[in-house]
Order: sequence, then C-alpha cells, then structure tokens
Amino acid sequence: MPTDNEDVTRQIEELPSPQKEIFQSLRELIGTRFPQLNERYAWSRPVYSVEGGGDVGYIVATKKDVNLGFDYGSKLPDPRGLLVGTGVNKRHVKIRSLDDLDLDYYASLLTEAVELARKK
Repeated sequence: MPTDNEDVTRQIEELPSPQKEIFQSLRELIGTRFPQLNERYAWSRPVYSVEGGGDVGYIVATKKDVNLGFDYGSKLPDPRGLLVGTGVNKRHVKIRSLDDLDLDYYASLLTEAVELARKK
C-alpha cells in the first residue's frame, strides 16, 4: 500500500479528535482509490505524487481543521466551490468535522488532480 509512511502514521497518531479521524479517512481514501500515488513525508505533512509526474497534493492538520490540498487546485473543476486559496496554483478544502467529509467529492477532485500531475 502506498500510504504506509511511518512518519505520516506517527503524525496521525498524535492528532486530537476529530482531526485524527478526518486525516485518517483522507489517507485511506488515497490509499484505496488511488494506489498509483506515492506517499512521502515532506514539509511536515504527507505529500502525494504520481510516478514519473508531479505532486498531486497533500494533507495537513491545523488546530481547527484538516486541509486536503492540491498543487494545481486552481485548475480543478469545483462545482461545489469548496476549494479555497489565493495562490497561483495551490488550493485546499478545509474539513472541520467528520460530518463535512464527502469522500466521493474529494475522490473526484483527486481524479482530476492526478491527471493534471501526470501532464507535469
């Protein structure tokens, strides 16, 4: 499984609830639906990339939420308007509670992000 980085596992174990459960759910989503992605620990967070391509995105926990970030998020279709950020490319979704988790929607964003990363 590509989501077996020990540093990431340790980081998740140290998180409080609900960030811990949100983070783990996102990691499991990536590991099960996107086995082609590689997980590495960089910049104090897991970063996901495609083989022979670029970075797709990352997960980061803050005190109030967990962000699912996308390296080329400004280019992603986002009909729900969940992606936020002001940079040229990067965007993220803020997930504040387990009730906010919409794994199918995040999977659709990830699918598009993987395609963009393969072109880089």
